[in-house]
Amino acid sequence: ELLRRFLVAFCNPGPRHGATRAAMSAAASGTRTQHLGAIGLALLGGERLGSVEVEQAAAFLSRHRNEDPAALAASLTAASAGEECRADRRVAPGFGTLYGGIDPQAGSFAELLAAAPGEWPALAWGARFAAALQGAGCGWLVPGVAAAAAVDMGFAPRTAGALYQIASLPGVLAHGLEMGRQGLQSMPFVPDADYEFIDPRTTPEPAPR
Repeated sequence: ELLRRFLVAFCNPGPRHGATRAAMSAAASGTRTQHLGAIGLALLGGERLGSVEVEQAAAFLSRHRNEDPAALAASLTAASAGEECRADRRVAPGFGTLYGGIDPQAGSFAELLAAAPGEWPALAWGARFAAALQGAGCGWLVPGVAAAAAVDMGFAPRTAGALYQIASLPGVLAHGLEMGRQGLQSMPFVPDADYEFIDPRTTPEPAPR
């Protein structure tokens, strides 16, 4: 039942995920349908929200799930408190921020998976760890949820990452196939009025520390 929920929860990363955008862009540009799966899998294997982060998160959970999650969260957030961050924060693999805030979808996935009949200690530990991170504006990320569920199902970290790729490929392909005959004009681009253009020639460099 947990595996079934896993495959349903992660079957579609959505059009904001880099793998989906790559498949959509390739399809809209005329790439053959037979190549979209390979493109999607390649991007699903990335370090940011991809199978590499799932693998790293599974290793993190396997190492630390016997520790007090609140104490570990306090230690990790304190260690990174003074760091300058220009992108999303990663307190630990699979835990941090998405677009500057807590990812509500990842939290809902964690609840869905944890509600499967049975005892799931990695998911339970991850939920307590994510709750302890909320004060720092961080929480679950999708790779962390996938990693915890995979660990609870007995998968090794390397296999957990591959399982996430397999689970997510159908949605990536669906978005690519949908875009295949529509052309670039149908891509869900951000409206021009919402872009912020920065001239690197006039943007000051950050002061050295």
